[in-house]
Amino acid sequence: MMMMMMMMMMMMMMMMMMMLLLLLLVMVMVMVMVMVVLLLLLLLLLLLVILVVVVLLLLLLLLLLLLLLLLLVMVMVMVMVMVVVVMVMKEEVSRLRTQLDKQRNKNAMLKQRLEQLQDKLKELELASAKPCTEDSPEIRSMRIIEGRSGKQQQQQQQQQQQQQQQQQQQEHPVS
Repeated sequence: MMMMMMMMMMMMMMMMMMMLLLLLLVMVMVMVMVMVVLLLLLLLLLLLVILVVVVLLLLLLLLLLLLLLLLLVMVMVMVMVMVVVVMVMKEEVSRLRTQLDKQRNKNAMLKQRLEQLQDKLKELELASAKPCTEDSPEIRSMRIIEGRSGKQQQQQQQQQQQQQQQQQQQEHPVS
């Protein structure tokens, strides 16, 4: 009986040991599972961080693309403004060239006219230097000019006399 008890005790002890081992095994399994879950959570967190970094990088890239597009638009606008300015300046240069050509033509005509008048003046000086005869064309033209100026002077004197008479009549009316 003692043996039986001993055997039972041993069996109980073995069962207890087995249960302890089983408990230890369960605890180890639970710890391994917890560690696996923690590792999975850590991996998930790492993936989330990587995703956030990728999203931020994509947003930064998008911002850079938008800035590049804005820069391109600004360059295009500046080029268009420069083209318009160049076209306006070409028109202005063309207009100024035309005006300059007209002025040059006018100056050339005036110069030509001045030369003609100087030639005429020289001819008149030469003509006045030679002795004039009574029937020469110069004397005839001078007489005609004097006759015209004489007639004009007579007309002016008559007009002045008439004005004076009118003023006197207005000042002293006949009663």
